[in-house]
Amino acid sequence: MNRDVLKFLRTETAEKITLYISKANRLEGDVILLAPSSQDLEDIKNAMLSNPNLELKVARLDVIKKIAYASTRNHYLTGATIFGDISRGIYNCYPKSYV
Repeated sequence: MNRDVLKFLRTETAEKITLYISKANRLEGDVILLAPSSQDLEDIKNAMLSNPNLELKVARLDVIKKIAYASTRNHYLTGATIFGDISRGIYNCYPKSYV
């Protein structure tokens, strides 16, 4: 698990995290899902719940799995991750360009 995605989930605004989840929902390709008992999923859940901008009381497992899957994808040209691009203010990359 990339620790930068955990920092992103703990510190970014609700709008940027919503954009990240929206792009994660539109990814295509082979999917490797983590087991529900995975420590990575627990870390993502804790990061989301600790973000005061989100005001979450619960974190859905399907969303957490998509975040974990999307965190491993890199842009085919730049090599940047989705959350890295969003953090830098790059919003116009298509989700399909992350492989």
